[in-house]
Amino acid sequence: MTAQSSRVASRHATAIAIGKSGVAIFGPSGAGKSDLALRLIDRGATLICDDRVCFNDDNGQLVASAVQGIAGKLEIRGVGIFAFLHLHSAPVRLCVELGYEGERHPSPWPVREIDGYRVPLLQIDPFTASAPIKVEYAVKSVVDAALWPVPIAGLPHQGKT
Repeated sequence: MTAQSSRVASRHATAIAIGKSGVAIFGPSGAGKSDLALRLIDRGATLICDDRVCFNDDNGQLVASAVQGIAGKLEIRGVGIFAFLHLHSAPVRLCVELGYEGERHPSPWPVREIDGYRVPLLQIDPFTASAPIKVEYAVKSVVDAALWPVPIAGLPHQGKT
């Protein structure tokens, strides 16, 4: 992060990176955040952080970063907590909300507000076999279309003057 970045928030979430694109996974406890992250990691994604994620405004870009003390650790339910290779941070390109499937052909992309940013949103059932593949294609879709998270006009970013 640069000297001009500021901490925006730490939230109950899991974050992974697919290539250089950060994906923030939200859902209640037990919804499948860690399970989906594990399956994405098995397919080549990189862990940023499980359970708590810091979201930062880095010069007008939303960044997900690891929380000190739990960076690189992922809970595999029923097995234990394991250390993984991880990234310290990545720019957020997609928000995944767990629970139910979203619209069949969303146009325009739905968004979720994360600390003053509108972030492209994928709503999925995390336990379907295709869930990790859907996340990968959603990241590709938003990156190919340059649908970067954008600051919401009129909302001051915490820590900014």
